[in-house]
Amino acid sequence: MKVLPPNRLTQTFLKGLPAAAKQVFPLLCPVREAEWIDGWDPIGVFSSSGKAERDCVFVTRADPGNAVWVITEHDPRDLRLKILKVIPAHAVVEIVIQLQRKGVNASEEANRLPDNWLSPMAFDRRETHHGRLHRSRRPQATVSDATAKGAWWNC
Repeated sequence: MKVLPPNRLTQTFLKGLPAAAKQVFPLLCPVREAEWIDGWDPIGVFSSSGKAERDCVFVTRADPGNAVWVITEHDPRDLRLKILKVIPAHAVVEIVIQLQRKGVNASEEANRLPDNWLSPMAFDRRETHHGRLHRSRRPQATVSDATAKGAWWNC
């Protein structure tokens, strides 16, 4: 057995959102994210309800291999979501999202992403991965558009 030192990077950030947290939370769903993230197209979503739920599994295309995502916590009452993302042999990422109410039509999204990079190639590319993540998730415009259309009713 080999025991190796971890290659970890943890990022924490806040985003202001122009919609009520109650409207935003249902959009944090592997099916619904296509409504507000350009290019979001999971290969498959495995869900009893057809929407985000605890133990929902979904698969997306990733470089260097497909990513498997598992929702480990889904709490609409406390507006909290935890997802474990695994790119086999390359990375394990825990995504913790906590929404906060900031008024009738405003909320704040707190994100924490502790990453464990398992391969030297993945560790070297970590900055590119995070840059792409932050650029693709543009909630200020897109969440507003999705909630304005009443999109939260479906999930």
